[in-house]
Amino acid sequence: MESSTALKSITSGQQNCRVFACLIRLWDAKIINPRYGDGLLSIDGILLDEDGNMAQMSVPRKFEKQFHGLLSEGSVYIIADIVAIGNRSKSYAYHHQNYMLQFKHDTKVHALHSRGANIPTVSFNFCPFDQLLRKAIDSKPLLDIIGVISDVGPYDYASPTSQNKLRKKKIRNLESSSTGQTWRII
Repeated sequence: MESSTALKSITSGQQNCRVFACLIRLWDAKIINPRYGDGLLSIDGILLDEDGNMAQMSVPRKFEKQFHGLLSEGSVYIIADIVAIGNRSKSYAYHHQNYMLQFKHDTKVHALHSRGANIPTVSFNFCPFDQLLRKAIDSKPLLDIIGVISDVGPYDYASPTSQNKLRKKKIRNLESSSTGQTWRII
């Protein structure tokens, strides 16, 4: 069997990578503007390998139908013929590496049901409430917080020109009496 490349060993521009990892997060990256149809930009996710390293992966919109049914959060995969593209100029990159793994038309996805028991299915990056604002500005990782939803606001439009409605939720730190950071949930 062909060996896999560890996520920490991958560099931007590397072609035909083969990774062995668990897909711990999966989401549709969308643009919120009705002029652009369904708004799907890509299917994105976070891969976690057996050494605890993470990398963002992305399936471009043009390959969505080919790969959407093959990917499931919490499953372990060998993904072959994937390319590491630079992500420094991409504002929608959610992890801190200088690359993002991007699917191509000839990428192969193999779900592994009998392997990968030593790969965690979750990974947390907890952040204290008082550091949330700085972390959001300084870096691009997905952050995990523990708190209580103390207020759910009414639906409101995302912007003056948008037809999409959002709700603001206030999250309060249990260890302090202040209300904490306000987050918008789509």
